[in-house]
Amino acid sequence: MQQIISFWKTTTGKIVVLGSGGLAGLFFICFACTICSVFIGQVDKEFVNTNRTQIPPTAISVSPTNTIEPTTMLVSTTNTTEPTAILVSPTSTTESTSNSTTLVSDSGNGYLSGGLGLSQLDWEQKHTKTNLDYQPMGTGYDNKYDIMFQVGNVWHIEYIWGSKNPVAPDVVESESKNLIPSDSQFIETYSPKDIPELIVNLYFSESLKNRFNNKDSLFGNWWTGGKPGNFIVVYGVFNGKVSRMVIGIGNNP
Repeated sequence: MQQIISFWKTTTGKIVVLGSGGLAGLFFICFACTICSVFIGQVDKEFVNTNRTQIPPTAISVSPTNTIEPTTMLVSTTNTTEPTAILVSPTSTTESTSNSTTLVSDSGNGYLSGGLGLSQLDWEQKHTKTNLDYQPMGTGYDNKYDIMFQVGNVWHIEYIWGSKNPVAPDVVESESKNLIPSDSQFIETYSPKDIPELIVNLYFSESLKNRFNNKDSLFGNWWTGGKPGNFIVVYGVFNGKVSRMVIGIGNNP
């Protein structure tokens, strides 16, 4: 048999000369290795596929450990106090009303008046609240008086006879004397410019000065147009008759 020479390069870089029998043996070994590699790869593939099918996929639900279900919480505090409306009567206000001023009697303080400057308490002991034929600026009394109070005292008096029952001027003068301080001093009578039918009687009362302190006034002065202690009696004469009279502090008809 003709010898066949083949060359095989090993990992060491050397050249090995093989005979025909060695070459056939080498081919057999390579073939066997190839068969084993294919077989082992096939087995490994089947093993992997088999294991994949044995573990079914599952859905994992994770519940957080710190989750707290929201709830409605009613908290009752031991110090909770139901809100209430507190009515406070100021002892000194700039613009007072009959409902916000402490009522004090004038008995014992030496102030004497039939109306103007009188305390609300003393006024209401002598007069009764009533409705009037019109909407009063203040509070109606005895079906004829419209009274306004400031700092707990009578500040404005309106005496109403009405257009159906007007009176003569001398009746007005007489009635006015019953509603002013006892120490009142008449100063003058005058009529405003261009209003000749309006009669203004200007007075002064020393005791009245102490009934209205300017520091309690919203505008810093109770005595508009005059000086402390001044007050006026005002009424209009139409056809010789008078339907109403106003008495107020200051000198501003």
